[in-house]
Amino acid sequence: MAGRIEIDNKVDRETENKLKTLPDFMTQWYYSLGGTALTRRQYIYKVSNFLQVENICNVNDITRSKVREYLTQHINKKTELRTKNSDSYKQGVWSILKKFLMFIQYEYKTEPFVDNIGDESTICGVSRPSNKDLERIQEERPVLKSSDFKKMLRATNREKNDIKRARDKAILFLLMATGMRESELCQIDISDFDLEKQTLATIIKGDKPFYRDISQEICEIISEWIKYRPQYMAKRKTDALFVSTQGKRISPDTVDRTVKKYSKLALGYELSPHKLRGGAINIIYEKTGDIEYTRRFIHHNNIATTQRYFKEERIEQKEGIKTLSNLINV
Repeated sequence: MAGRIEIDNKVDRETENKLKTLPDFMTQWYYSLGGTALTRRQYIYKVSNFLQVENICNVNDITRSKVREYLTQHINKKTELRTKNSDSYKQGVWSILKKFLMFIQYEYKTEPFVDNIGDESTICGVSRPSNKDLERIQEERPVLKSSDFKKMLRATNREKNDIKRARDKAILFLLMATGMRESELCQIDISDFDLEKQTLATIIKGDKPFYRDISQEICEIISEWIKYRPQYMAKRKTDALFVSTQGKRISPDTVDRTVKKYSKLALGYELSPHKLRGGAINIIYEKTGDIEYTRRFIHHNNIATTQRYFKEERIEQKEGIKTLSNLINV
């Protein structure tokens, strides 16, 4: 599980380089943050965008009017990377700014930016954005089936490079069969696998070590990739299981491109690694009809998180049919 440390160190170095270009109060805030290196980097980059847009160089430049302007106007504007900022993106920015501004008003005794109104908080009078996208996403999101997974795996046969084909198939199969996140997959080292005992050790969300019992099929596909892997390692030495053509540990971006490539080839549209995770959840639930079993499989702390992957009426209908079937079965 040393892969997690390797990735965290790299991300921390990138973030610390970014901090050198920002006001000192950002460094102070950074070292007060908890969470993973990736989370801390996301916080710094989100707030640095606010500082840049509102031309803020020191604490005294932060005013309620600038915060309100950013949250009500700029956050809705198109950017070079986005044609539209989703509601979930806006919620994320709002929450990160809230955390940052609470630090500023406490440490520097500034005017209050975060207002508490009953059980609700506002930032300079701006409430947390509602997520109007969720229902639309649930309607548009294709419900993946095991046959779709099989089509994507077969699509890897269209890759002419034997090495890349073995790697890409192993990446897809591991994501599909375990439902793991792409960040978790990127952290895996060869030493994390015990192919004889058929176990895999990883660190899941929340920095928790987790040991999986894996299938014979996973062992065979990983073993096939490991046979080719040394051909990518001519110039580098790393224990990373999945590496690029340059011999470097793969990044979440590489995993994202891989999933999109084969979903487009097999299904005609692009999927993200998270959609594969959602597909695994749907397939397990459809097969078992047991939402609690599905929650444990995917390692959600709260069953409500698992339920977000389904339309509410589908869950209620399935559970209702199961209950009645058990009651009337003779």
